[in-house]
Amino acid sequence: MSAERPQPVAGCVPVDIDACGDEAVRECADVLYGSSAHSARELLRRYPGCLVVTLRHPDGSCCVVTRTGGRRVPPPAGRLPDAGHRRLAVRVHAGLASGLSLETVLTGCPPPAGPGHGGAPGACRCHGD
Repeated sequence: MSAERPQPVAGCVPVDIDACGDEAVRECADVLYGSSAHSARELLRRYPGCLVVTLRHPDGSCCVVTRTGGRRVPPPAGRLPDAGHRRLAVRVHAGLASGLSLETVLTGCPPPAGPGHGGAPGACRCHGD
């Protein structure tokens, strides 16, 4: 686990929850991103300064959970690489911090069809609903 301090991007501190085991660094995160092995709801509860959690599914799609309760699952466009996952998390944070809705930030990313991947609250299973 890396104890390296994350570099702020676009005014936020993104932290890869899978790569960083340092609690002090996690507590500074504006954005946490990682694998769907985590519960977004639990991460938001545990790290109150975090506004956005994005969790990557094995198929490359992501579940986005915000402190305001918005959830959205962008469709996979092939596997989302780590850098792309981080960029998505930072983009969502920047949009929300600017006063945009999650829907507006993710315009053009309709949820994929299939059970457990709708855009409605509670539809994505990765956040523990």
